[in-house]
Amino acid sequence: MVKKEKSLFDQYKYAVLIGAGSFVVALILIFIIGSPLWKDFKESSRVLKEKRAVLLKLEEKLENLKSLKSQEEELKQKNIKVKAALPTDKDISRLFIQFENIATQNGLSIDSVTEQGAVGAVAESTSEDNVRAVSYNVTGNTNDYNSLKNALVNLEKALRILNISKVDTSSSGDNLSVILTVSSYVRSDK
Repeated sequence: MVKKEKSLFDQYKYAVLIGAGSFVVALILIFIIGSPLWKDFKESSRVLKEKRAVLLKLEEKLENLKSLKSQEEELKQKNIKVKAALPTDKDISRLFIQFENIATQNGLSIDSVTEQGAVGAVAESTSEDNVRAVSYNVTGNTNDYNSLKNALVNLEKALRILNISKVDTSSSGDNLSVILTVSSYVRSDK
């Protein structure tokens, strides 16, 4: 009797069936388990991108806030300087002391200072700090024009806010008489 040789398929039939079955089971597991995992991964990636975008915007806002905080400190310092430059009603005498010191240092002697009162429509409160403009006539004498000029320049540069709106001069011999109209601002000390 002649033995029939087994075909290659017959020899490895069980191995092929086990391999094919494993492949089918693997595909089923991939679709059952892997598909939801993949969807979760994609959703997590999308949420992560959104949160990164939000984080970048928040970091940008934080930098802006830090910048604004430093600007706030600068504005507070400027506010302190402005308030120092604006005397209160009861500190108006310091304005005259400063005015006279600057004038005297530059060779201008002050004879008198008279208040003209509030200036125009600015007399009413101009802010919540009740700042108002007041005008004064200052009468003085000097020996020369350069003294007057230096006094005017230094008065304009002074810490206190002064506006010299009118200068009337008359000379008699070596003496130069001066009448200045000076506006300043005062705040009520409420």
